[in-house]
Amino acid sequence: MMTKTLLAGLVGLAVAGCTNPPTPTVTSASGSSTSTAGATASATPAATSTRVAEYRLEVYLAGKKVGDLSFSDLTALPQKGMPGVPGEQGPTLLSVLARAQVQDFTSVQVSGFARGRTGPASLTLTKAEVKDTVIIGLTQQGTAKLASAEMPKERWIIDVQRIDVQGNVATSAPTGSIEVLVAGARKAALTIQDLEKLPTATFGADEGPTLPSVLKLAGVGAFTRVKLVGLNIGRQGPAEVTLTSDKVTDRVILDFTRQGTVKLSSQDVPRAQWILDISRIEVD
Repeated sequence: MMTKTLLAGLVGLAVAGCTNPPTPTVTSASGSSTSTAGATASATPAATSTRVAEYRLEVYLAGKKVGDLSFSDLTALPQKGMPGVPGEQGPTLLSVLARAQVQDFTSVQVSGFARGRTGPASLTLTKAEVKDTVIIGLTQQGTAKLASAEMPKERWIIDVQRIDVQGNVATSAPTGSIEVLVAGARKAALTIQDLEKLPTATFGADEGPTLPSVLKLAGVGAFTRVKLVGLNIGRQGPAEVTLTSDKVTDRVILDFTRQGTVKLSSQDVPRAQWILDISRIEVD
């Protein structure tokens, strides 16, 4: 009889061990209880800081806005990677400045956020420090950051919003204007509206006033050579070309562009030497 009772007790313990344990409850601070039965862990992905369509990078020269670039504008510029830092790439800071038609400067202040986005931050670089190794790196969040393999990551600026440039305003003409210098002295400042009043010539699909007519409008007399200053093909950076007086003919035109600027166009000048977004003409 004792043997049967012992076996019945062992069987009962085994059956109890196979049943589900009671569902635990979690008591909140308010005292209410919530069952966790069937609950599964879930994670909500972090939202991006700024959407691609909303991101803007503004460039200011001596306090005046000279550039307003979207994420698409930055991706359209030539991209450069960082040696030893896989995945980091974007346009160089120099090409971004050139895109805003900044031709000369003494220092640049880049403003955005500190690493980790812990708060606002800015970094000032001298002209000597703005090398082609300093890039405006494009991020997966649809923003851009200042980065360089030659710079400690603690100095990098995240989500760059503004670039303030200090420099020679006279040699960094605003978009759509052309400064004419004779022997280093300002002779005239011509707007696109001024040029549109001149007779035009054509070369292929390009059309605009001839260079001799532009010089005449600026009051330029005899000269030996003319230097055109602007951006190179692709707008990768500053560029210039010098033409002797015998090359300045009616076959050299300043073509009106969609950007509201003019470019050098001529069958007598190799296309690789054409100057885009001309901002200055120097005459000697």
